[in-house]
Amino acid sequence: MLPRCCAHLMSWDGGPRLRTGHGYEVWLLSWVPGQGTGLHDHGSSSGVLTVLEGTLTERTLKGRRVLGTGAQRVFAPGCVHQVVNDALEPAVSLHVYCPGLTEMPTHTTPPARRARSRAR
Repeated sequence: MLPRCCAHLMSWDGGPRLRTGHGYEVWLLSWVPGQGTGLHDHGSSSGVLTVLEGTLTERTLKGRRVLGTGAQRVFAPGCVHQVVNDALEPAVSLHVYCPGLTEMPTHTTPPARRARSRAR
């Protein structure tokens, strides 16, 4: 269940940004079943993703990781990943970026394929 402190902030219309400040940005994201990002990185920003409700799947160069409620992922600039709700129930996640996002470059090569190409 979504924490009461956040429930009134949740919007299923795709409006992600919750708060910005000097040197940071906070996003509260909703994910319907099957919804996900493309492959992307966060430019020069570092970040942390926390699953508040539901289950998300993160795909990176190192493989696939299922993130349940309460799970966190910390990432540095240049980390390429994809986040998807592969579950049958909606999910909610909180993302903090430092500094705030100024770019989110997309990538076309799947993480697993890119790793195999580098090994050759």
